[in-house]
Amino acid sequence: MEHQGKESGDSSFDHVESHEPVTSGGTSAVGTMPGGRGYGRGQYSQGERVVGKGFGRAHVIRQQRQQEPVQSNGISVDHSRVTCVGGALSMYIENAKIMRSRRDDKLLLLMLICSPMEAVDASEVLRVLDSSLSRTNWRLRAASKLRLQTDILALCTGMRPVIMIDYGGKMPELRERLCAFLKFSQEESSIFENLRVMVIEDMLYLIHISGLVELVKLTINKELELHFVDLEHDPPKMITEVEKISIGAQFISLQKLFFEVFCDDATTDNVSACQLRVNNQSSGFIDLSRFMQDTSVTVPTLNGWLLGYPVVYIFGKEHIQDAVYNLSTKSLNLFNIFVCRNSTSSEKHPQEELMSFSVPYDLSMDGEHEVWAGAFLARMKTRWEKCKHVWGSLRMESYWKLGINFDYLINK
Repeated sequence: MEHQGKESGDSSFDHVESHEPVTSGGTSAVGTMPGGRGYGRGQYSQGERVVGKGFGRAHVIRQQRQQEPVQSNGISVDHSRVTCVGGALSMYIENAKIMRSRRDDKLLLLMLICSPMEAVDASEVLRVLDSSLSRTNWRLRAASKLRLQTDILALCTGMRPVIMIDYGGKMPELRERLCAFLKFSQEESSIFENLRVMVIEDMLYLIHISGLVELVKLTINKELELHFVDLEHDPPKMITEVEKISIGAQFISLQKLFFEVFCDDATTDNVSACQLRVNNQSSGFIDLSRFMQDTSVTVPTLNGWLLGYPVVYIFGKEHIQDAVYNLSTKSLNLFNIFVCRNSTSSEKHPQEELMSFSVPYDLSMDGEHEVWAGAFLARMKTRWEKCKHVWGSLRMESYWKLGINFDYLINK
């Protein structure tokens, strides 16, 4: 949970002032630690040592007794690893002091409010990827390996919250290989520690925990503008208030199920305060197939949201044939986001497709100049600005296509 201080920034923590340096991501600070929004100010006591890598802000974690280990994300904090929801961060706390909040008289462990993300080393990601593929004996074709590299880098750099693995084999063997691949990768590098395998029916995904949490929170709080194309009627219509159509209420209920799974604290508006229930999966993957059992929402609709598209096709299971007809007989605009990796050598990397999605042409005649397209590109560029050391360029383009195969509804 996040301690909400007064507007003046006074969180009123009892503490012992420290003149010992606090270390984080290779930098040091002495004494007072500046507080972020809602944290006020706090200090670390002498003898405390904090070492971390990553980005975002850490949790304020509630503890009733100093002798008991704090639980965060299902992991004991008593001299052990803590994962920050705000980003790819792991910290190790030694002799951390428990400070009393005068506001609610509860004991809180104040974790470090993190400094900006240490740059993801793309070469290290690719080295570990190659090693893990070898250890799992997962032989990918060149195109599939390139796709996996791009997808993994997109997750680790925060460019995408979720990617779908529809290459490299068939279920259930593909799921087993992916789980083994991720296990080996996490053993070799902390860069992979916030990645998880997720399964919904016969669909296989890799997710970044904090990225998905942010997507869920922004959606539930209506801070993320989404457009929907209603495929149940001919011609399809673009809508922004999804709750006004019959299937929309069920889709909102489905999103709330994700909220309940990934976020314990339903009262907070801050992503960093989410407590994840899915960190420790004995099966090696998160199976949410049950979500689709009692709803008319289709997997393509769910995918459009999870994969981060600005426009989502929405239709119920009883209208699948209508959706097939309405897309196969209409002209479409295909939108592509392209990136190009930076290179440390003179060799230039070709541009790669980060993601692609389609929109009926009649609803997107201005292509990438549509207002919603411009807003989406601006959001993507904001993410890109934080990882330009990995991606040298980012651009969007669209082109016209007549009709489409229903399988393409699932996108990439």
